[in-house]
Amino acid sequence: MVPVFLGISALGINLPSLLAQLINFTLLLVLLTVLAYKPLLRVLDERKKRIQEGLEASEAAKQRQAARAAATRSSSCPRPTIVGLDTRTAMAPIVSVGHAAA
Repeated sequence: MVPVFLGISALGINLPSLLAQLINFTLLLVLLTVLAYKPLLRVLDERKKRIQEGLEASEAAKQRQAARAAATRSSSCPRPTIVGLDTRTAMAPIVSVGHAAA
């Protein structure tokens, strides 16, 4: 009975070279996973969290602005007064002098 792995050389495959390439590929895969892939995933996750926090902060700011605008609209703003007088009444003589001069 002839061992099966000896028939590999008939296909043009060099067994020691194949094993060396498999070992090198495995080492390279492990090194790249540890040194490149995992740190890259960590950076992407941190960026995703920062973007999510920014979106939440902008949504909260929009809600605060809407609440502030609603509060401003609902409160009645008094007309400006000069020492208790209505501004239009107080300024009427000055406006009439300006119209006359023009």
